[in-house]
Amino acid sequence: MNNEFGADALITLGESPFPALDGKQFGLGKYDWNGILLQDMPNLCSWPLHYNAETHKRIGGFVMVSYLSPTMVPSGLYGNLSNLQQKIRLYDQTSDGSLKRGYKKTIINESSNMNLDLALGVNLSTLNNTTEFESFIGRLDNYLNEIKVSYMPYGLHTLSKPPTNESLVAMVESMFGESFKDNVSAINSSERVITTLLTDVLLNNLSHEDAQNKTLGQVSDDVTDNLRLATQYKNLVNESAMEVARTLNALDGGYIHPGMYGDLVDHPDLLPTGKNVYSFDGRLIPTKQAWDIGEDMAKQQLQLHIDQHNGSYPKKIGVVLWKSETCRLHGVVESEILYFLGVKPVWDNNDRWKDVELIPSDELGRPRIDVLITTSGCYRDMFGYKFELGNSR
Repeated sequence: MNNEFGADALITLGESPFPALDGKQFGLGKYDWNGILLQDMPNLCSWPLHYNAETHKRIGGFVMVSYLSPTMVPSGLYGNLSNLQQKIRLYDQTSDGSLKRGYKKTIINESSNMNLDLALGVNLSTLNNTTEFESFIGRLDNYLNEIKVSYMPYGLHTLSKPPTNESLVAMVESMFGESFKDNVSAINSSERVITTLLTDVLLNNLSHEDAQNKTLGQVSDDVTDNLRLATQYKNLVNESAMEVARTLNALDGGYIHPGMYGDLVDHPDLLPTGKNVYSFDGRLIPTKQAWDIGEDMAKQQLQLHIDQHNGSYPKKIGVVLWKSETCRLHGVVESEILYFLGVKPVWDNNDRWKDVELIPSDELGRPRIDVLITTSGCYRDMFGYKFELGNSR
């Protein structure tokens, strides 16, 4: 590529960089084909913020310059799902017995055709009386509402072109948790009221107070704080216009600031994009929060075994470790393994896992259980050093 083709750099766009060799834990070796082909040529990749780049960086020698994930919007209902929810509304509204029976028949038939009975674990043939049927459509309506508010990608992202107009509003809205909804619902629980507030602030340039007076008829300090945060999110999203400039800077040999990968819906603090993405500091795994969850899950699994096997504990448990799950769950499964063994993590002053210590037998209150661990190749390469800590006791 360098000597024969005469390339100055290699740039890959998207989630599938060129195939790289497996089995490399720390990076390319001197005589690996990827290194021989690339030599000293810059190897860049424009990479979606939501996708873990760690394996590709290690075995491909990439500099990953992140770009925005697609805007996430509520999926809503369409087609037969929308019609079904409408039939539920009509059933609730009418008091005529004949109409109710007609709507009931339609709701049951449509639920069967779309396998919603399987999703809800309901036998439709047993819904004989009104109480049972209305209990079912209550659950069905809640299920349809969950589908309606689930987020889905809205189109593709173009490098250095942050979303605008309603797409910008939808992206910012998706980055808020429940607190914004709760604060607004305490005043006005109408549908799309949050979207209206954000549109007035982000697109129509109304002040935080004027937007509230227009839509809510009053000003709330909590809602004002939410709208100020929305404005900050907008500014950070707009900074992603630097994605192409940062890529060109990398081609010039400039420094690209590092940043974690992740989902903007859960982690708005990942903005702006145009950073050299990494997964996270693996030394933090398992985090203290992950340990609490993993310990509780392990106790539940052991109790389930005890209940099903006449009060006896398992002698050995098999666990599979996957890189993607560890990155997503921050060490919950590793915590389960440690608790099965009867040990717990020891963290240093920076909350990094540095050792393990035995849980005293009287505190543990049960036998220590052997664990057979199988890992994916990527897990072995990325987190193999964790086994040294697990075996240190």
